[in-house]
Amino acid sequence: MIFENYSRSEVALVTTMAEMVVSGVSTRKVARVVETLCGSSISKSAVSDVCKDLDKEVEAFRSWPIEGNYPFLTVGATYFKVRENGRVVSKALLIAYGTNDDGKSEILGFSAYRNESRETWKDFLTGLKKRSLCGLMMITSDAHDGIINASREVFPDVPWQRCQFHFSKNIADKAPKKVQAGLRAELQEIWYWGGILRTGRGNVYLNHFLVRACDVCIS
Repeated sequence: MIFENYSRSEVALVTTMAEMVVSGVSTRKVARVVETLCGSSISKSAVSDVCKDLDKEVEAFRSWPIEGNYPFLTVGATYFKVRENGRVVSKALLIAYGTNDDGKSEILGFSAYRNESRETWKDFLTGLKKRSLCGLMMITSDAHDGIINASREVFPDVPWQRCQFHFSKNIADKAPKKVQAGLRAELQEIWYWGGILRTGRGNVYLNHFLVRACDVCIS
């Protein structure tokens, strides 16, 4: 390596190289950047070796046994571009966040698939179950049919609910642009009225707001 083995400089360099590759920078460009910054050349194969070490750490994280109870599970997906067989294609990254008995949230798993579907979500959730995910009381996500159906199949006794963010967004998107910000603000205020919403008055407030939102969308 350019620096003495296991020195802080080497660790920082290796971390930076890995981050560049993860961000989509080619190994050739990474090698050029390192040469410019450090005055010493590094081969593309060396950059690839660094990424292989990172692959091992990522795989270890994705396969570790889940310990303890996680009553609340939040799942979702984001799309990103990857190089595959000489082409740039879009893939879905499925992600799961768990909240344990102490109220601490952490990433429990993630995996890349060609798309979001009932099959891919079933495979992803089954993987979490095999890793001993237990104590579930609620699964939260957007209203994607694949998530809903897979959740019912893999965790049939666990209720599913739609996340507040997507619920608010879906309502606002149906309204004229000039009132969208106001609708989102009022919904956000309602979500924070946790104590009031559990009372009869809270239900009245929520019903009134939804009727008003529907009126705005129709007009």
